[in-house]
Formats: sequence, C-alpha cells, structure tokens
Amino acid sequence: MCAISGRLAREAVDEFAGIESEKKYILGSLGPLNGSYRPDKILSHQEGLKTYSIIASSLAPYVDCFIAETMSCYEEAIQAMHAVGHLDVPSNRSIIVSYTLGSEGKLRDGEEAISAVTRTIRESEDSQVELLGVMFNCCEPESITKAYDSISQDMELVRKLESRKILLGAYANRLTPVEPGWDMETSNGPQPFRNDVTPEEYFQKFVSNWIKFSRVKLIGGCCGITPEHISYLRKSLP
Repeated sequence: MCAISGRLAREAVDEFAGIESEKKYILGSLGPLNGSYRPDKILSHQEGLKTYSIIASSLAPYVDCFIAETMSCYEEAIQAMHAVGHLDVPSNRSIIVSYTLGSEGKLRDGEEAISAVTRTIRESEDSQVELLGVMFNCCEPESITKAYDSISQDMELVRKLESRKILLGAYANRLTPVEPGWDMETSNGPQPFRNDVTPEEYFQKFVSNWIKFSRVKLIGGCCGITPEHISYLRKSLP
C-alpha cells in the first residue's frame, strides 16, 4: 500500500510539472505505529525500527523527503530517523521531524520542546540522516505558540538552527483539547472540533505570530483544518 500511494503521488506531481512553475515535493509520512498521542504505547526500539524501515524502504523510490509526524516523544521520532538512516539510497536520507504537543506546550511525555529539538538535532549529527526541519503538529495552536515562545528565547538553540539551516514549522489541528490517555478504541466518538479557529483566526492569532520567528518557514494544517484555511494561508503568507 505504501508503494502504491507513493507511486500515485509521484505520477500526480510529474503530471503537473510542466503546467505549474512551482516545484512540488512529496513527503513520505512515518506516523505513529500504535496510536497517536501515546508515548506509553510506542513499540520497543527494535520493533519500531523494523516497522519504520519497511515503510521507508517502500516509499523511498517516490519521495523527496520523509516526515516523521505526530511524534509523541523523542524515542518515537528516533525510531523513524534511524529507519531513514538505514536506507540503501543515501540521496533519500533526509527527514523532517514533527512532534505533537500537550496543552502546556511540551511533548506528550512531558519533555520540554527545547530539549526535544536540541536532542533531535544532536541525533541527526550522529546518524546518517539529513535533518531538514523540526515541526509541531496535530495539537492546539496555543500549545505551538508556547513551544515557539520558549525556543525563541534559547539563543544557543537558535544559532544552532541557523548554522545548520534547519527550518521550523507547524500545522496545528482544530480539535478541542485531547485528554492524556485518550485513544480511539475507548473514545465515545470523534473528538469535537473548535468553533473559534476560523481561517482568518488561524492566521491572525497564530500563524502570523509563528512566522515572526525567522526559522519558521513550513506552515499548514492538521485535523479539522480545511481547504478554506489553507487557501487563506496561501493568500496571506509572504
């Protein structure tokens, strides 16, 4: 299935390559393997590495870069990074790591965002991967603001991001706060959407503040963010 989706994505990009001037990039998604938001349920390192390696090797012929997204903790992200680092094709050993945050702006296991980003950069230096970016996704936009407020005050980390040309980014969701311990099997139905994150509010209250931090260049949306939100971003971003 991964190979089929990768091939279809590549065919779609190639079809429009001569029509639109802007280059399109395909990101190979490496998401949570055993439920989102649950650092307590991630696989062991070897089990996770094995599974991510199967997914990554299937996608590698078709993607420009990988993205380990909705990572609830550092260990979950490292499993995906190591899988990409073990690929046979060196040109496809690039990755973006995107963490999901709790309401307080920390990773779902309680680690500070500054610590997670710093450790992710260090790990990329020690492994065979090129870290193109670090992002935050699938969480409340307020939590992303808190994370960037703390990161922007750590000048050592800011200099490290700039010297290594690592981009930052965010794609929040529009869900009401998800309680710790939530999982799909025991939930009483879909998580409700918020009504206070309209396309205009998403940009004016959140995105416009994130992009004041010079390294934040990758912007989008996750669960509940609609095509109308993306269209508004497209018109409003520089």
